[in-house]
Amino acid sequence: MKDVTDRAETLRSSTAEVRLTADGPEIERLLEDEHSWGELRGSIRAVSTVAVKRTADLLPGCQPLSPGGIEVLVERDDEGFRIRVTVRGIAVADFDMEALTGASVGSLHALERLRYRANRIELGGARLLSSRGGLADWREEVSPPVRAGVVVLSDSVHAGNKVDKAGVAVRDRLLELGSVDVPVYEILPDEPDRLRARAQELIDDGLDLLVTVGGTGLWSRDRTVEAIQALIDRPVPGISEAARAHGQRRIPYAMLSRGVSGLAGSTMILTFPGSTKGALESCDAVFPGLLHAFRIMRDPSHDRTSSPSSHS
Repeated sequence: MKDVTDRAETLRSSTAEVRLTADGPEIERLLEDEHSWGELRGSIRAVSTVAVKRTADLLPGCQPLSPGGIEVLVERDDEGFRIRVTVRGIAVADFDMEALTGASVGSLHALERLRYRANRIELGGARLLSSRGGLADWREEVSPPVRAGVVVLSDSVHAGNKVDKAGVAVRDRLLELGSVDVPVYEILPDEPDRLRARAQELIDDGLDLLVTVGGTGLWSRDRTVEAIQALIDRPVPGISEAARAHGQRRIPYAMLSRGVSGLAGSTMILTFPGSTKGALESCDAVFPGLLHAFRIMRDPSHDRTSSPSSHS
């Protein structure tokens, strides 16, 4: 089973469908009788709903998810009927397999109920109609690419006594987004005056995004927050709140991070923890959603009114 524990939860929705075609006098009488047709539909809905909830038990490689809502539609058409299952919920993975399993098991139940009453009966291939809400749906292409800088704050790394891993990991994760260039990667000691001066130079140079790594803790020399707060003129607290909330679900020490975030002129500044794990969890929490901020700042009329993408 794939490990998805590092993913952020999002609202997701998946819809799948299976078609059943059948003919014969008894089938026609059943479909035309309101009571019999209603009883069959009700039993299909019940079986499909149970199948959705038991998907992880039936498919060992599937993550056990908790649907927030299950909708099962059983509708007639010219050749029989179709079973369409929609599963919604807040989760770290999509509900594709749940929707497909629900529709498929519901169709097998219908087949079992009708096979001795039909001259001909067959199931159409199960197909996924839509899958929405994953992080990839919120990935935005930003053009020109966001110019980002990663500045690591660490006395030991700056002195050459330790190799930087957290800053490199953040830099690489930013590059993976596809719409971000990282022309600046630097290591400074835990000295707030030096950080403040260098950050101001990068702001004046028109850097779009500045990510500091380290200096957000409670040690006496952790002064990144104080240095950066002096530069921020428009705080965006939700960014740091999202990072802390994401981290807190994974480690109880996340609440001790004093990270801040906001705009200094047109430069977005984020302060990430100095541990590699903490820095990457912060990236996972705020990207790719944060890229939308640069679309807004560059084009005030931009408004993402379209729903997340879907695939068939």
